[in-house]
Amino acid sequence: MEEIVKFYVANSFARTGWGGNPAGVVAGYPHLDADVMQYIARQLNLVETVFASWQENSREVQLRYFTPEKELAMAGHPTIAAFITLIQKYFREPVEGEYTIITKGGRQPVGVIKTGTGYAVRMEQKAARFVNEEKNARKVAATLGIQVQDINDDLPIEAVDTGLGHLIVPVTSLEALNRIERRVAELAELCRENGIREVQAYTFLEPNKVYTRNICPKQGLEDPACGMGNGALGAYLLKNYYKNADNITLEALQGDIVSLPSEITILAERRNEGAIVPSVQGSARLVIEGSMNVAKM
Repeated sequence: MEEIVKFYVANSFARTGWGGNPAGVVAGYPHLDADVMQYIARQLNLVETVFASWQENSREVQLRYFTPEKELAMAGHPTIAAFITLIQKYFREPVEGEYTIITKGGRQPVGVIKTGTGYAVRMEQKAARFVNEEKNARKVAATLGIQVQDINDDLPIEAVDTGLGHLIVPVTSLEALNRIERRVAELAELCRENGIREVQAYTFLEPNKVYTRNICPKQGLEDPACGMGNGALGAYLLKNYYKNADNITLEALQGDIVSLPSEITILAERRNEGAIVPSVQGSARLVIEGSMNVAKM
C-alpha cells in the first residue's frame, strides 16, 4: 500500500528572491517511522529534510532532521524552514511568541517575531563548548587552499560545538575567503582531528558585519546558509573578540559563491557561570509544494 505525503521546500535565510538555503519540510505525519523519513529525505535529495509534528494548541514542536544518508540530532536552517512553513500552512493566529522544539539533541527555545514583511524565527542553540584550538595554521591554510598569511593570527582557529561542531577559521579578507577550496578528503581529515563536522570560515566586512563560508566535507557540498555554523561563530566571537561584552548581535552574509545569497542574524549572550549561548535568526521563503507516493513499510 502507498500513502500520499505532502512536502514543501523552503529557502531559509534568503537575501534575494532566489537566495537562501533549501530545506525539505514534511509536517503533520507523526506516524512516519525513521525508515520512511529516511526514504523521503533520500527522494528529495536536499542537504536536510525536517519532519515536524505537534499537538493542536501546543507550543511544543517535535523536529527530526535527515540528510539523504542519515538522521541528525540538530540542524539550523531546517528549523527556520519548518517554522515558516508551519506559520504559513498550519498554525492558527496568533503565532508570535515562544516555542520549544524537541529534537534528538534535546529541548531548545524558538521564538517567532512579527516583522514588517512577515515573520522571523529565532533559534537558540546549546551553550557553546569550546573543544580545542588548532595550532597548526599552516596545515589549515593548506587544507583550505589558501596561504597561511590569509589566516588572521590575532584570533585563534578554534573548534566550537553548539550542537554539530564547527572549526572557526578567521580569514583576513573577503578576497582570501573566496579563494577557499572544497577539498573533501583533506577537510574530512581536518574535521576528524578536531572532533567536529564542518569548517566555518569568516572575515569582517565592517563592525558587526561578517561574511562567512561553511565548508563541509559531506559530499563536497558548500552550505549557502548554515544556522549552526553561524551560531558557533557568534559564540566564538563573543569569547575571543567581544571579550568585554555581555551580548552581541551581528549580521552575517553567506552563499554568493554558490549563487544562493543569504543573510543571517547572529546573536550570542553570556549567561550564568560564563556560559555563552548563541542564537540565529531569519526567515524563509516557500518555493516548492508537492506530494509524494510513499510505500508503507
